[in-house]
Amino acid sequence: MSLLLGMAVLLSAASDQVLVSTDEVGPWAQLVDARDLESYMQGHLPGALHLDVDSLSETRDNTVGLLKPMSELKELFYAARIDPTSPVVVYSGLETSSELKQATRLFWILEYAGFPRVHLLDGGLHKWRSEGRPIVTGAAGGPRVEASAYESLKPRVARYASREDVLTMQGTKKGIIADLRADTLYRGEAKKDFIARGGHITGAENHPAPTFVDLEGYTFKGPEVIRNLLNANRVAGDTPVVTYCNTGRDATIGYVAYRIAGFKDVAVYDGSMAEWGNDATCPMSTTEK
Repeated sequence: MSLLLGMAVLLSAASDQVLVSTDEVGPWAQLVDARDLESYMQGHLPGALHLDVDSLSETRDNTVGLLKPMSELKELFYAARIDPTSPVVVYSGLETSSELKQATRLFWILEYAGFPRVHLLDGGLHKWRSEGRPIVTGAAGGPRVEASAYESLKPRVARYASREDVLTMQGTKKGIIADLRADTLYRGEAKKDFIARGGHITGAENHPAPTFVDLEGYTFKGPEVIRNLLNANRVAGDTPVVTYCNTGRDATIGYVAYRIAGFKDVAVYDGSMAEWGNDATCPMSTTEK
């Protein structure tokens, strides 16, 4: 790649750009593989660092899947050698729909944690491999990052929604609460065993996560298509949005989709139904909005 073309690619991945294509990946980016270690060792993008996204969550206060405290996240970022001062491109395998959640959740976590430039590789390893691009096996690792580099990371609190934030949005009716689960879960016709009550957060819209991607290769649909799916022309791009699901995984697919559609004020309710559905004081419904 010529220097001029390399600069063009770098400039194209602006700080507010969510997705980057396989053609845009270059030396400017720190690649981070969000899968488990075994999958990573069996084949990953050249030079990619590894950070198992599941290692960043825990069960706390009887709620499964909650994000670990910021102090612990910083330690894991340090161990993975992810430099917070350099652009990051996150990816996963994308051979199955469950792998999409790995990448989108890590994308959200890094954004919430204060990394200034985070992007998502559209199509992930699956698209990269299908285009005949190189894959390497075994361990890899970047240079050790000074621990002091993480001191400047400050959480973007607007990217994270608590139960109290959702209750406030519910009460004021200012903003969108988006349920990314299947419609059967939304209507309360089914539920996960670890959730006491079926149904959805009262006032929430239902936008099942798979609708935002091409299921052949798990690449995201275009901004206009997503806006139409969201009926987003009725609201301004700065309308607050909170996404949720069962454990804050599919919610991050919605987080990415709303960002692609042009919404600026988007947050993930990390506790999701694992918290809300087990708290009898939190209003729920089974009727469609």
